[in-house]
Amino acid sequence: MMNASSDTTAIARNNVMYWLLRNPECVVKLRREIDAVLDEDEVVAPYEKVKHLPYLRACLEESLRIVPPTTFGLPRRTPPEGASILGEFIPGDTTVSISAYVAHRDETVFPNPEKYDPDRWLGEKGKALQPYFVTFGAGARGCIGRNISYLEQTVLLASVVHRYEFALPHPDWEPERREAVNLTPGPMPLKVWRRQL
Repeated sequence: MMNASSDTTAIARNNVMYWLLRNPECVVKLRREIDAVLDEDEVVAPYEKVKHLPYLRACLEESLRIVPPTTFGLPRRTPPEGASILGEFIPGDTTVSISAYVAHRDETVFPNPEKYDPDRWLGEKGKALQPYFVTFGAGARGCIGRNISYLEQTVLLASVVHRYEFALPHPDWEPERREAVNLTPGPMPLKVWRRQL
């Protein structure tokens, strides 16, 4: 429980910056949305101003989809009598789980799954994807830190995108990732400078 909403949220924030910087057209669109609601001198974006920005949320969801901070769900056990999962009988007392990393690459649900595409989360088509979005798990045992993670990610991303410019070390730079409990990125050296608002 001590890991909840700390390491995973930090990983998520790192990942969304990486994907935005690899897709500068997304930064332009996101910045336009954020600048429309924030004052020039606001250092920290007030949550009340940014919590319902659709493109901001779409950028977060797409980053969480393409590189979830934790790639596998918590294990569950089938009941003693067994269970049918997606039409396949699983014997009783079997440990089962689902990989968010794999599920989020199902091309029948997420066309062109390796492409960072926040627009897929907008409007009715975005609502239709929600049942397939399992980064935080699902059901009664889904992540209890989901809401605080979104709050932290929303405020931080809006604040830094509004106030600063960023660049990767070079256009083809890719992070190293190590998988243990979390899918942890290695260092991400960035060039950072204040925006002229």
